[in-house]
Amino acid sequence: MSGAAILHDGDPSADPHAFRRCLGQFATGITVVTSRMGEESVGLTVNSFASVSLDPPLVLWSIDRKSRSFAHFEASGRFTINVLAADQIALSRHFGRSGPDKFKDVAWSEGAHGVPVLDGVAAVFECHREAAHAAGDHLILIGRVERAMLMDRSVLLFAQGRYRIAGDHPDEVAADESAAAGSSAVLAALFRANHRLSADFSRFREDLTRDQHRVLIGIEKNPGLRFEALVEETFLGAQATQDALSGLVSGGAVAVAADGALTLTPKGRERRRMLNANLAEMESTLLAGIPPGVLNAGRQLLSKLAEG
Repeated sequence: MSGAAILHDGDPSADPHAFRRCLGQFATGITVVTSRMGEESVGLTVNSFASVSLDPPLVLWSIDRKSRSFAHFEASGRFTINVLAADQIALSRHFGRSGPDKFKDVAWSEGAHGVPVLDGVAAVFECHREAAHAAGDHLILIGRVERAMLMDRSVLLFAQGRYRIAGDHPDEVAADESAAAGSSAVLAALFRANHRLSADFSRFREDLTRDQHRVLIGIEKNPGLRFEALVEETFLGAQATQDALSGLVSGGAVAVAADGALTLTPKGRERRRMLNANLAEMESTLLAGIPPGVLNAGRQLLSKLAEG
């Protein structure tokens, strides 16, 4: 393999946390699977949903045997897949927690067979159970879709430990569409440049991830800041920031004071010095031959955008 640095290479059973990070490289949608038996409704957040077959229409998902809802779903003959929309992070977190009567303060209606259908979702699949297969610590449930609903909503995604939203890749934007869009052509070019530069710089980060590099920068700029402020500074989200910070602390690059203040250790400052040197070398190579006037205009544009 060549290109990006390898961050983990090992036996998943020996390091489950690293295995989970590897799995997190695969982006998924977020669903809430619901069911109902008698007067009791259950629901839980699931990202293991996948299509199986168009003819017959089959889908699958899996449930952890340790889940409080496991016995219910194991016995139930019906379930509904609610595909969450981009603005439903709170709903994902709500159904991802254990607790009684999760539907008390949630907007929903009964589906064709009485199973809850959540309001505002992007798609719905009402199913009866076709088969179940034991798979390690999970049970795989296959459902035959009896009713499918599609709404005009953007979907919620999850990848690399944090929530994402879907968007067109800049490379898919046709040149004539970009030109016709006027200022959007500038944004498309910025997106493409960001993707390319981030990929190019990955070989200079050594064993640091992009998120860890961003956390180092945030702490260097604001020594003594607390975790909540770091989340805002990095724009990574709480989970990704925590994952990156944990790796830096365990690696001796960041120190955490008793009051939660974060600072770079001598090792962390040396890492930043080396990264800055690598970045300067990369910048010198990339910008060679570009007229000073163009560079100044570019700096002014980027500064203005960074100010918000």
